[in-house]
Amino acid sequence: MPAEPAHPATPPGARLDNGAGAVLHLSGAWRLGALPAIVDALEALSLPPHLSVDGNAVTEIDTAAALALLDHLQRSGIDASTVELSGFAP
Repeated sequence: MPAEPAHPATPPGARLDNGAGAVLHLSGAWRLGALPAIVDALEALSLPPHLSVDGNAVTEIDTAAALALLDHLQRSGIDASTVELSGFAP
């Protein structure tokens, strides 16, 4: 049986800052188990056609959550190749 994490994962979050250029700020743990919360957070936002994504406050991200973000950007009419990413660990 796998050990329980010492600290529960921080819930995923997304908030849009329309200040000097639109920035989508992501936070918390973006993982497969949180996909319903991730989708809800993204669908609650009205994204502009041009924005950047800040992952500085993301504690974890897996491919399922990254694909959910990409899918949401595409369904919002955003060309993902134009989105500037910042704050993500390499």
